[in-house]
Amino acid sequence: MKSIKKCMIILIIFILTGCSSKGNIKIINNTDHYLYFTIDNIDYFLKGSPDSDPTKTISVNTGARYLFFGSADKEVDLHLEGETFMMQKSDEYGNPLGEYQTETSLLVKPNETTNVYTNPTHAGTKLVNDTNNQIDEFRYIKNSVETVQIITEPLAAGDSVYCRLEPSTPDIPISYVFEYRFEGDQNYHSTIATNSLYVDDQYRISAFDYR
Repeated sequence: MKSIKKCMIILIIFILTGCSSKGNIKIINNTDHYLYFTIDNIDYFLKGSPDSDPTKTISVNTGARYLFFGSADKEVDLHLEGETFMMQKSDEYGNPLGEYQTETSLLVKPNETTNVYTNPTHAGTKLVNDTNNQIDEFRYIKNSVETVQIITEPLAAGDSVYCRLEPSTPDIPISYVFEYRFEGDQNYHSTIATNSLYVDDQYRISAFDYR
């Protein structure tokens, strides 16, 4: 009798205390370029590839799960963007609305994996400052009309910066002129990408070539 009571007490304690559970978030990079994301205040990056779809799986503690009740589902905040990717809002039927965002939330279930696919949405440019000089300004001129500043503070030697761009289409070609200047230099170094940057294309600029 005592052993039965003892077992009952242990069972009740087990039911009431529960056990911790985990779920997974799997990021699948369908672009050729880097993704950057934040989960539970931890920053991650994931390389892109033209030949494969690199992935990274993050385990999330969903909290206590009890024997007969409590699903332990957890809503997790996700910051996600890429050099040629942004999350796009859609309607109730899954049709894209053309509105982009970098913040969302996911419902993570215990012992399950939530997959996040990142199909490219933009073209892009990337300036690599592989010189010993600071770059004070980096901008682009779109269709010879619209000028957009890409950096708001100097780009130190050894650093790089990327910018997403509206891509060309066969029906709507877009030309870009990229300009940057070094600290103390009044002249801009200029390079042109004419009607050639489609979705997932990235125009990479090495400052060393124009130092």
